[in-house]
Order: sequence, then structure tokens, then C-alpha cells
Amino acid sequence: MSMQRPGEPSWFDKAKMGFMMGASAGACVGFLYGSMTVLRGGPEPGRGYISTVGKYMLQHGAMLGFFLSIGAFLRAEESSAEYAAYQQPSTIWALNNRPRLPVVIEEREWQKRPNRQ
Repeated sequence: MSMQRPGEPSWFDKAKMGFMMGASAGACVGFLYGSMTVLRGGPEPGRGYISTVGKYMLQHGAMLGFFLSIGAFLRAEESSAEYAAYQQPSTIWALNNRPRLPVVIEEREWQKRPNRQ
């Protein structure tokens, strides 16, 4: 039985989104780092300028995409575990599958005074 809420993306879709966000951020960081490396020391032997910057972009994009996809997967698992916990009311104060605290109603000053007419 799947613990997925209706209309919510699956864990695989969340991992893909995490990978795409990490890959795009990593490619930007790789572009900056690769450009600085090429400007300071020149391209790697046997490679051109664009090829060296592209290599750095791919390396950083793949690394950050991998880590963010793992993070998105773990977060998806965590939210499904929280959702499963709300399926069974665990306290006597549970209402509509949400734990609630008891409500205390205080008497106000005007309710304590007797009516004078």
C-alpha cells in the first residue's frame, strides 16, 4: 500500500526534481570555477578552453545533482512517514486525523459580575 497523498508527486518524481535542481546549480558553480581555472592556468593539456569549462560544469553538476536527489528522496520518505502517523489517531484529543491540545475556556471579567438592573 502506498502512503502517497492524492495529487502529490511520487518519490521518483521528487528525486528527479532534486537532481535537476542540483545539476543546474552545480553547472553554474562549475562554469564559474572552470572559467576561473582556465583564466588562471589555461586549458588542460590536450583540451580547449570550452572543453575544459564544460568538463568542470559536468563534474559539478553531476555531483551536486546526485546529492540533492538523495536529499529529496530522504525528504520524501520522511513526509510519507509523517503522513502514515496521521492515519491512526494516537491520542484522545485527535480530531480529523490531527492531534489537538485540550481547549481551556477562561471566564471573563464581565461574565463573573452579577447583572445589575
